[in-house]
Amino acid sequence: MRLAELVVALSLATDLGLGQPLEHVLRSTAIALRIGERTGLEPERRSALFHVGMLSFVGCTVDGGELADLFGDDIAFRAATYDVDTAGIPMLGFLLRQAAAGGPPAQRARALAALVATGPGRIQRAMLAHCQATGGLAERFGLGGEVRRALQHAFARWDGKGLPPEASRDAIEPLARIVHIAEITEVAHRSGGTEAVAEVARERSGRQFDPDLAAELAKAGDELFAGLDELDWPALIESEPGLRDRLPADRLDDALEAIADFCDLRSLQFAGHSRSVADLASAAALTSGLGEGESATVRRAALLQDLGRAPTRSARATPARWPTSPPRRR
Repeated sequence: MRLAELVVALSLATDLGLGQPLEHVLRSTAIALRIGERTGLEPERRSALFHVGMLSFVGCTVDGGELADLFGDDIAFRAATYDVDTAGIPMLGFLLRQAAAGGPPAQRARALAALVATGPGRIQRAMLAHCQATGGLAERFGLGGEVRRALQHAFARWDGKGLPPEASRDAIEPLARIVHIAEITEVAHRSGGTEAVAEVARERSGRQFDPDLAAELAKAGDELFAGLDELDWPALIESEPGLRDRLPADRLDDALEAIADFCDLRSLQFAGHSRSVADLASAAALTSGLGEGESATVRRAALLQDLGRAPTRSARATPARWPTSPPRRR
């Protein structure tokens, strides 16, 4: 198995956590690769761009508790953010409208009071935790420094009104700038075609988006979005030399353990849960008379058995933090 194939599988959970149809992240990444090719991105950096595109928003697992506490339905909240430029007065109005949206008046009043009192700081902390978690996952996957740096700029903005605050204009990692515009325009194109893409690029050029990339998007027209509904992701991986390498058994186990630990970040009470389940299942397999190879397969399956919990709606919770080192295997 290739690491890229595991990342594609993980991205499907991200789609659900973002409130988007399946393969949204994959289509966004394909758009990002096409933008990279048009703007002269070196072939050896395309695999890094692939991983930045696929992993930038996998951290929605981590910030769900804070968003649910403030807005009620964290998945609906994320889905709605695609329709607003996330800064200034438009963003403030959006946040106030979303506070406990759909809840009874008393609940909305409490949510609005909490949002005004502590909301901005809590949202910022959740976003930074999101970036910390994705960077930690990329490190556990063995991805390079360029990928990890770009993942820290998932919420950066060209105008400097994003996070971290020092990331603006050319200080934003180039790969992150490409992913910013690809991720938003995938949703725009799916909902309104080329005209919607042109509108969002024009409105956010020099604000959320790198203006040079926005101009390149305008030149490309519909070319960047052709064939996305029939995207052949195995062929896409095979076309990139940097994504073709297959994982040896020990690195596959490391990658699956990283995904398991990441899924457990959903709630503090689940810390270490997936590994414990995997170890118990593996021991049970051996006790039942299965061989070492079959037991290893059972353990790998058990590491992924809670992947479906990652994109579910959050209850009121405090987001966990990515451990500085992986837990020791029992």
